[in-house]
Amino acid sequence: FCLMIQGASGCGKTTLVNKLEKLNSNFRIFKYKMAVALKNIPFAPFISLVNSFSDFRKFNYNFSIKDINELETNKKIFFENIKSVVKNILEKDRLMIILEDFQYIDSDSLEVLLFLLNSTDIIDKKLMIILTSDYNVNYDSVYFRELLKLSFFYTIELSSLDMNETISLINGILNIDYNISDKFYEKIFFYSN
Repeated sequence: FCLMIQGASGCGKTTLVNKLEKLNSNFRIFKYKMAVALKNIPFAPFISLVNSFSDFRKFNYNFSIKDINELETNKKIFFENIKSVVKNILEKDRLMIILEDFQYIDSDSLEVLLFLLNSTDIIDKKLMIILTSDYNVNYDSVYFRELLKLSFFYTIELSSLDMNETISLINGILNIDYNISDKFYEKIFFYSN
């Protein structure tokens, strides 16, 4: 399945992903943090994936960013090579692909992701794809709209606590019978948001 975890910076997306990694320690993990500087570099996360799992390639070639022009002309071959690496991993292990800061994904990488998710021969319980993002995802992208239509695409939206929720949480954690000053609550709320 594919899970997108959305929320503002500091709301706990990375913490949740780290917990998912620990809970699923029997998975091979590929983690890639996207950045605005890489947004114009097509296929960057998947070039990294293929090179990270070179022992699962049945072709003897290291992809690099300099090959982008060639990749553009041979997209189908490139997509099939990525799929073959994923498929070879899944024959032996479970695989968790984590793409952090998904809002910076380039359209070519999004196309590869959609290709993988539409490949019925690899989509099963052994593959988990987790995306983290703030709210700046390009919802107008054709590929992203297709991604949202998949029956196994789920989203979780994380948000920070408001003042009343913060007070309830503090009181629940501390389990105390005496009054705490409003300034204490305000300070906790200020530093946690």
